[in-house]
Amino acid sequence: MTSNYSKLSMVVKVVSKSEAKYGFILLPREARPRTLPTRVSVVVGEVRLSGVRVDRYARLWLGRSKISETRLKEGLKVELEWTSPSELKVTFLEAVTTPSESPDHNAIRDMLYEIGELKGKLALKEYPIDSMRLDVVWKKVEKGNPYIAFEVQVAGNFFEALTKLKHAWDLWNSTPFLVTTEEYVDRALKLVEGSFHEIKHVIRILNWESVRELYNMLKRVRELEAEMRLL
Repeated sequence: MTSNYSKLSMVVKVVSKSEAKYGFILLPREARPRTLPTRVSVVVGEVRLSGVRVDRYARLWLGRSKISETRLKEGLKVELEWTSPSELKVTFLEAVTTPSESPDHNAIRDMLYEIGELKGKLALKEYPIDSMRLDVVWKKVEKGNPYIAFEVQVAGNFFEALTKLKHAWDLWNSTPFLVTTEEYVDRALKLVEGSFHEIKHVIRILNWESVRELYNMLKRVRELEAEMRLL
């Protein structure tokens, strides 16, 4: 291997849920060469994938079907090793089971608030709407009405959450976002199809894990910008 790669040691990591779901492998910092190639070969067991795209965030995009074919599943511990400047070898070690993380309402609310700030929006928590309060809203200008309204509902009273979101849409034409868990998506969809059909065409129902993933990515981008003195 060239000197660019010879200093890279074998690195062990656990395949994350996002990697398994979206079909990529994220290279840990210690496994990244100084100059990332744009295309590489990835060898996983007996499967060899050529021309795998590498993006600027050091993600190797195998694709969902190839992730399934190579049996790279969430929680699987693997070893990464560069066998040449253009070839990465992935070796299975052991399956790792990690306890499922319980979503926390306030933590998700705070992430939505910080995402808004990171995107340059005017984000506000516990925003009053008549006698109720919305978890988070985003505004474009201070004196303007919210153009996005978020409600976090990981259990409990979905009817109340959807009532607030519908009211925000009626009052301000705010785009309503309901953040929930995979377990409760169907319950929310049934209410939207029935009692809240007026906002069926505008409401967006998000899995809280997608919110967390976006939050982590935006935070990492901001950290990199700070390291590079681009802020």
